[in-house]
Amino acid sequence: MGLLPLALAQDSSGAAGAAVGGFLIIIWIIGMLIGLAALIFWIWTIIDCAKRQFPGDNDKIIWLVVIIILGVLGSLIYLIAGRSKGTLPGQSTPTPPSEPVEPSK
Repeated sequence: MGLLPLALAQDSSGAAGAAVGGFLIIIWIIGMLIGLAALIFWIWTIIDCAKRQFPGDNDKIIWLVVIIILGVLGSLIYLIAGRSKGTLPGQSTPTPPSEPVEPSK
């Protein structure tokens, strides 16, 4: 048995219990904020994937399934590997930069 329960039992003012309770509340708030940020990121990647046009017929469906099933991990995979393969409607496909033309002599 650890010493913390013994120390809390001997504290008559309740200050240690309040400190532990305050710490747990702060941890809970931080966890909720991280969870909310992850949910917003997940929803954003679903919307981004749904708006994009991909070169293959089934690419969009595959990416949506990956994002939905794997959650935040699927969103990260899509962001790293899949997002650059699709284009938004009205945008042209990215072209590589052309070689600079040297003036003729």
